[in-house]
Amino acid sequence: MKKLILIINILICYHALLQAQTQYFSRLYDYDNHINLAAAVINEDSVYTLAGDVATPDYRGIMMVKVDSLGDTIWMRVHGKAPKLYFTATALKSNNNDYILSGGIKDTVTGSSDFLLSSFNSNGDSLWMKRYGGAGQDYAYDCKKTIDGGYVMAGYTDSKGNGSADFWLVKTDSLGNLLWDKTYGGTGIDISHSVDQTKDKGFILSGSTTSFSSSVYIVKTDSVGNLTWQKTLNVNLSQQGGSTFQSVDGNYIIYGNKDDQDGNKRQGWIAKLGNSGSSLLWERTFGGQYDDWFGKVIELKDSSLMAIGVCTNDTQNFGWIMKSSSDGDSLWSRKYSIKGNFTNYFWDIESTSDKGFIICGWGTVNNQDMWLIKVDSMGCLVPGCDTLGTQIIEIPNSTPRISIYPNPFANEATVYIHSGYISKMKQGYFSLYDILGKEVRRIQLDHLIQQQNNPQGGVQFLLRRKGLPAGIYIYRVSSGNEYLAGGKVVVQ
Repeated sequence: MKKLILIINILICYHALLQAQTQYFSRLYDYDNHINLAAAVINEDSVYTLAGDVATPDYRGIMMVKVDSLGDTIWMRVHGKAPKLYFTATALKSNNNDYILSGGIKDTVTGSSDFLLSSFNSNGDSLWMKRYGGAGQDYAYDCKKTIDGGYVMAGYTDSKGNGSADFWLVKTDSLGNLLWDKTYGGTGIDISHSVDQTKDKGFILSGSTTSFSSSVYIVKTDSVGNLTWQKTLNVNLSQQGGSTFQSVDGNYIIYGNKDDQDGNKRQGWIAKLGNSGSSLLWERTFGGQYDDWFGKVIELKDSSLMAIGVCTNDTQNFGWIMKSSSDGDSLWSRKYSIKGNFTNYFWDIESTSDKGFIICGWGTVNNQDMWLIKVDSMGCLVPGCDTLGTQIIEIPNSTPRISIYPNPFANEATVYIHSGYISKMKQGYFSLYDILGKEVRRIQLDHLIQQQNNPQGGVQFLLRRKGLPAGIYIYRVSSGNEYLAGGKVVVQ
């Protein structure tokens, strides 16, 4: 017991020490061995929340995972029920520290889809969900918090407007109540992929178009959505069009994926548009001879740019990090892949307090899992990688092999031990200790493994409260006297 208490104290001290240092990790997160993807990450002072989707044979739901500064799971939540399908595009924090997610919701019976705006408390529990749309197909690709504490969403609608699909701008109050909405576009298909509130309290939207003889459509509005100006760019971008935000200098950064003349490959593309929308100040392309593209670009305090996305070679694709100067000149590039994984995507990025970056996406090992990676200011997962220049970095498969959901829990939680430990297990057991190191629960695993007879999929069981006081507990999975894994679980 004394040894266990000592180990716990050492871990606590070590965790506190890491708070003051640059942190590095790469983690995969899986819900019940299903397909999972992370669309957005929120940085909450070195605690991170992932938001995305989980797809099962029966439904597609909203998935949220909150992790600590080392990437260890604090809690995991899944929301949504059949026959509806839920799609997550963005995530942010409200003024009262709730989570706000946007995207789409589709009814598999009627076939129609709507904008979806959802609110969740600090534990990931649902507070409200609001949907916006008509009888057709409507989907929100981006959402931003506005200076009045409300939200603005941008995407497309074919339920209203002029063409087959139009840009749709939807403004709500802080509780998701609709204040106003506007459509923009021509007679073709116009899809907005981004929105940003500008310094004059108006909005800038951009995306793809077939209504005009170009590929990028940009709309500038006033504070209530009235059109100020619009512009098209004929830069041969792929069907995703371009995403736009206002730069610190008042101009606009546009990014997307530029097709070659034959349409056989893409390269990452970044440009700067003048404040009045009259002309491009500069444009740059990035990538190699294969298919490379950007999913997100952010601007740093020094006006330099960080871009993340995907780059490929002839056998696989990689999570891609690239930094450029404020004029779009490439400074460095990193490529990451998970060992044994040929599908790696980076989708969202935020700066961290240690001057590094937290990046999310997904990787495919057995199934598709959420992927979260914490790197330093040079995009390195290992200190000093920048001395080697541009490189491909292969990361060991670090999928957490034990998941407890929900965590925290009130009455019972499902414990899932992944197959990587089952093959090693002889006289296996799961133990639960209170903060004083006293073993308060022990569950034998051998008979569960034999009973479930599913070593490829791991083993799962219910951890019931049964009189346990509220508090923090340490769990330990062992094979005989050999420690295999451990972590923490919270009883509410």
